[in-house]
Amino acid sequence: MRALLLSAFVLSACTATLPESQYRCDVGGPSDQCPDGWRCVAGRCRSTTGDGGALDGGREDAGDVDRNDAEIPDAGRPDGGLAPVEREPVAIVTPVPSEAGDRFGASISVRGRSMAVGAPSPGAPLEGGRVFVFGLEGGYAQVRLLELPAAVGRERLGASVAVGEGMDVFAGAPGADTVYRFIETRAMALTREGGELGATVAFVGSGVIAAGAPTLDSASIRDGSVYRIGFDGGDDAIVDRGGAAQAGERFGSALAADEATGRLAATAAPEEDSSAPGYVVVDSPAGATLRIEHGGAGFGRSVALLSGQVAVGAEDQVHLFDADTGAAIGVIDAPETGGDFGAALCARDGWLVVGAPAAGAGAAHVYRVADRAHVARLLAPPGVSELGAACAVIGDMAYVGAPGSGDSGRVVVYALEEGGPLPAPGPGEAR
Repeated sequence: MRALLLSAFVLSACTATLPESQYRCDVGGPSDQCPDGWRCVAGRCRSTTGDGGALDGGREDAGDVDRNDAEIPDAGRPDGGLAPVEREPVAIVTPVPSEAGDRFGASISVRGRSMAVGAPSPGAPLEGGRVFVFGLEGGYAQVRLLELPAAVGRERLGASVAVGEGMDVFAGAPGADTVYRFIETRAMALTREGGELGATVAFVGSGVIAAGAPTLDSASIRDGSVYRIGFDGGDDAIVDRGGAAQAGERFGSALAADEATGRLAATAAPEEDSSAPGYVVVDSPAGATLRIEHGGAGFGRSVALLSGQVAVGAEDQVHLFDADTGAAIGVIDAPETGGDFGAALCARDGWLVVGAPAAGAGAAHVYRVADRAHVARLLAPPGVSELGAACAVIGDMAYVGAPGSGDSGRVVVYALEEGGPLPAPGPGEAR
């Protein structure tokens, strides 16, 4: 997959090296939590070789290893990996103007040189919501502020955002059942359908977006709906849910798109009192529809497309499936329970970032899809809360929403290569 609307990043192939001080462990824990020849000291795996932490282990190429770094082996934890690298932020993005309750960072989209951030203002009901656009070069300068010219309040503009081509930015206003297209700062309503249309939005490709209306009563049962919406003369279409609608299933709860192929993934995350299963539909422009059902709690709350796979968030889990056949590939479990792990997903080229906004001040975790190894944890800086409520990635940078921070919210920026590269994708993974 070469382009993904809500998340796109490429990490170059490299040999992964990390200083020994970045290997975490529990004193008194199992002996295999550190590599051979290392032991746990003050919560860190330390080499017993006395050579600055170099991990030789009798390897034939040991003489070629930098003595100040250690190659990450596939041993240490019960899942076969070492404790993840901890990443500190490199920047924090704030909006101008800002108001209490804005929830800036509730949605994020990056594409090209632009980042759009939604501030849907659910805490300020008299406000209609805003979308802020930043340049990704030159210090994240704010370049546009997008608002509705005649907002009456509760529109929740910015509940979802998608950066399109040229100057286009698309923003959902589910309180008004509308998706807006902004050219420069001029807003055009694409459609009004009801059912909180615009709760989710994704840029599918030239002339087409997708939008979810998860509470639409398409069969008078609050089953939801998803649309491919054409603009600049394009046609509209309803996305096939691949089965019979059920009460409260909320089809359109989450969306992800692959711009290169026009493929769309849309989920149904049922209401708590619904007996309907959660599911994801993978829809192609040619009309082929693949539906994958799962009975796990919270299944369908988030979704991402990557490297021929579809990742679906559930309660404290992420499930991976083959995007062509629907075959189950594996499950990523939360590193700790109760953190709302899986609330947000963003992915690109063999990598997956998972948000956990209720883990203390919040957190985001980076996984290698080839073996589902937990390779990095993105740490919340002081004063930030709900980190991981939304995310997007491009290049080697991750942009993570923290809408509960301060009065209005924040976007926290991380360099994924900082402090040493992450392990490269496995064989066969796209780069």
